[in-house]
Amino acid sequence: MREKVRFEDGLAYQVQFTARLLRKHFLDLAAAEGLELTPEQWVVLNKLTWRGQCTLSELVPGALADRPNVSRIVEGLVKRGLVARRADEHDGRKVRLCLTKQGQQVHDRFEALVPKARKQLMRGLTEDELVVAMRVLGRLAQNLE
Repeated sequence: MREKVRFEDGLAYQVQFTARLLRKHFLDLAAAEGLELTPEQWVVLNKLTWRGQCTLSELVPGALADRPNVSRIVEGLVKRGLVARRADEHDGRKVRLCLTKQGQQVHDRFEALVPKARKQLMRGLTEDELVVAMRVLGRLAQNLE
C-alpha cells in the first residue's frame, strides 16, 4: 500500500508557496519605496536596462509571462511613461522598446533595494545550498519545458 503524503509536503506545493511568498515580499518592498511595480514589470525594466533597445519578441524569453501578457505589461509601462516605443532604424516594420528617463529612475530606485532584500532572503543558506537549489530548480524547469 502506498504511503499517503500530505499535499503541503509535495515539492510542487512548496515551490508554488515559496513563489507566492516571493511575490508578496517583492510587492511589499516596492510599496515601501512608493513604487507601483510588479515582479513582471520589474523583469521588463531590468531586461531593457541590460539589453538596451529590443523588440517585444526579444523581451519575451525569461520575462515570467507569455507574449500576450508581456505585451500587456509593456503597454502598461508605456502608458505610465516608463517605456517608449521607437521605430527600428533598419527595419521599419519593427518596433523597438526602450526605457525612458523615468523608467530608468524607477529601475534604479528598486535595484538599490535588491542587495539587502537578497541578503535577507538567502540568510542561513550556504553557497553550496544555493548552487544545489539553482540546479534543482533549473532541472525542474527543463523537465517542464
